[in-house]
Amino acid sequence: MPFKTIIKLVRKLWSKKSTTPPILARPTTPPENRPTTPPILARPTTPPTLARLPPELIVHMVQFLPLSSAALFTLSCRAIYNILGTHYWTSLWTEGQHPQHIEFLSQLSKDLPPDYIPCYHCRVLHFCSLGDSHHSSYWVPFELYGSLCRAAESNGRVSKYFHSNFNFRIFQMAMKRHRLGLDYEPWLKYLSLESTTCRINEKFPSEFKADVKIVDDSLLFRSQRVILIPPGLTIRGVDHNTFDLCPHIRFMDYGGRANLPETAGCTLNHQHGLQRCIRKSRIVPCTACPTEYEFSFEECEEFGVAVIITKWMDLGEGQTILDPKWLSHLDEEYTTSRIFWEIDSTSEISLVDKNPVQSNRISIRDSFGQDISSGPDSLEIAARLFSLPKRR
Repeated sequence: MPFKTIIKLVRKLWSKKSTTPPILARPTTPPENRPTTPPILARPTTPPTLARLPPELIVHMVQFLPLSSAALFTLSCRAIYNILGTHYWTSLWTEGQHPQHIEFLSQLSKDLPPDYIPCYHCRVLHFCSLGDSHHSSYWVPFELYGSLCRAAESNGRVSKYFHSNFNFRIFQMAMKRHRLGLDYEPWLKYLSLESTTCRINEKFPSEFKADVKIVDDSLLFRSQRVILIPPGLTIRGVDHNTFDLCPHIRFMDYGGRANLPETAGCTLNHQHGLQRCIRKSRIVPCTACPTEYEFSFEECEEFGVAVIITKWMDLGEGQTILDPKWLSHLDEEYTTSRIFWEIDSTSEISLVDKNPVQSNRISIRDSFGQDISSGPDSLEIAARLFSLPKRR
């Protein structure tokens, strides 16, 4: 019997009961109440396929991963953690695994809030945030004092070549927020320094200020120091260690080690009758690190002579302390810490003996801009410095 004939007979039989057979009836449920997801597409209640693999197979596969990846895989879910345990975590602290440890922290920080940054010295994730303080506009509440990273920056003379507030973690956080498209201006403000004054050796009033700017994904640093040389004095009495421009350029002649350009050398050891001095040097680049500097000397009437020292530095992208641009700006003691023993390219190599590091810019000064050197009012600054009280 044909199938259509069977259907007709079934309908005829059910029509005598004034009902429609359920198998042939049209759905009476309103469209808005109908299920939108077929039962076959519902989320399975069984564990993920990876966790259902034999534990022995998972342990075997992980052996082919780098140590940092294996430690991260351990954190993927509770089932994997129960199989692998803490073996790969603890292995990160063993000798020779420092690079893998930092890679683990770097990858882990990507899944955390942006306030966490990996520290190459301490081998932890530092939490960095800015808050109000009665001492300064911003402060950074994390374990700096007594930490390995603080000790390394002290050995590397970070405060000497930059200023007392400058440190790599703030630099690193500012660049991270820049790459993530977050607000980084408060962090740049912390890396800058408003005008501060002091007396050098009780004889030479001085003013210092610094600011930073992100240009083409690199941090550029600029500072300017004004030293007032009162009438009757020469700059010879200034502490030679105070104003080294970088590890490779010394400001003062001490034991025959000064290596300033000739354009500035004539001003160091005699009375400053500027008619026989060169008033302004050209923009001079350091041959070993991405630094440019300029000297100028201006007569300030009865107050003496103002020596204006401006420098510009390219610090790089701030992703790691091993960035050659960052390392080249610091003293060799920065790498004498035990953490560098495991790094063949850095251990026991003096920074000044390394290959020269240059900026990829035609001019760091031009990339930064001309605001500060378009001229402080030297006479006004000299008058203010001349009246700076001496210590009692």
